[in-house]
Amino acid sequence: MFRFTTRDLLWLTVVVALACGWWINLAKNQAIWRSERRQIFAEWSKQRSQDSDFRQCVLIAISRLPTSQRDELFRTIYGTVEPAIKQKPPTPNRP
Repeated sequence: MFRFTTRDLLWLTVVVALACGWWINLAKNQAIWRSERRQIFAEWSKQRSQDSDFRQCVLIAISRLPTSQRDELFRTIYGTVEPAIKQKPPTPNRP
């Protein structure tokens, strides 16, 4: 049969207290990390939607330029005309 001394119970108490303290600290840090992560993601999503809106406005403005100016603009920015917005061929008018 096992017998526990006061010293054994004291050591057990210390080990359990350290484990509980570590667990509580870990839970707090994870909660803080999750909160910061949510805030960063919200800011990133907002910025991304604003960037997307800006890109759409620029593409619309560029698509309204005459072909020669649009090609020159893309050549200046990208060094090639490849990314130029390709316009659909006009559809014939049917009676």
